[in-house]
Amino acid sequence: MLFSGLLFALRVLSWDDAVRYVNWGVVLLYGGAIAIGGALDETGATRWLVGAILPDGGLGPWLTFVSVGVLASGFTEMVSNSAVMAVLLPVALPISEQVGVSPRAVTLLAPICAGFAYVLPTSTPAMTIVYGTGYLRITDTLPGILITIVSLITFFALTAFLWPLVGLSVYG
Repeated sequence: MLFSGLLFALRVLSWDDAVRYVNWGVVLLYGGAIAIGGALDETGATRWLVGAILPDGGLGPWLTFVSVGVLASGFTEMVSNSAVMAVLLPVALPISEQVGVSPRAVTLLAPICAGFAYVLPTSTPAMTIVYGTGYLRITDTLPGILITIVSLITFFALTAFLWPLVGLSVYG
């Protein structure tokens, strides 16, 4: 904000140019997504939701592993992936360890699966930029649901078959 104000004060940038070349909808979209993520964290709503979906010891190791990945991808559709990691990992790690999932596997799983959110503009910066061009509507991005599902299935298959070959294990 300081540098923006300085550009205006020095008359390097005019308000008309700022309005014309900056997609303020995208700025507000990201600001809102970060604010929502912060509010969900501060109120404990996300912890409650993760705790309700991943009950202590109620799921087996593999189902817990898959659930954390799906939650990371799903939550990232609504808020920024940084907020998702800040909220999801502190809750998912102890629950995962309790059911026998490796913490190392969960710390790799969560950010990778958070990157598999391809539907809403809030999901990834790339989707925000594409949506911000104004050429797409939300309905145009709905095929991203299929891409997300295929990405998750492929990732889980690879973790089952390839991770052990490189010395990684889902099981702790």
